[in-house]
Amino acid sequence: MTQNDLSRDEIRPPQIIYALYLAGIVTANITLLIGVVIAYVYRKDAALWLQPHYRYLIRTFWIGTLYACIAFCSALSWSAPSSGRCLRCG
Repeated sequence: MTQNDLSRDEIRPPQIIYALYLAGIVTANITLLIGVVIAYVYRKDAALWLQPHYRYLIRTFWIGTLYACIAFCSALSWSAPSSGRCLRCG
């Protein structure tokens, strides 16, 4: 195996994870869960120069999850009082 083949084998999992994250837009974020599991599995055995990529992928997942939870809670807090008003009016 040449050095070029080895580097292709090393960079394939991060590329797959990036593609899964991108597909999460269409698949209701199910592929995000698969991607973060793959990132956690491969990060320990990754080359030194690839470890920041895995860390970035994992942090992206958790920051995105945090923002989604904040958006959900604020949407819920905004819609709950307005739905109560509609029920009282009718």
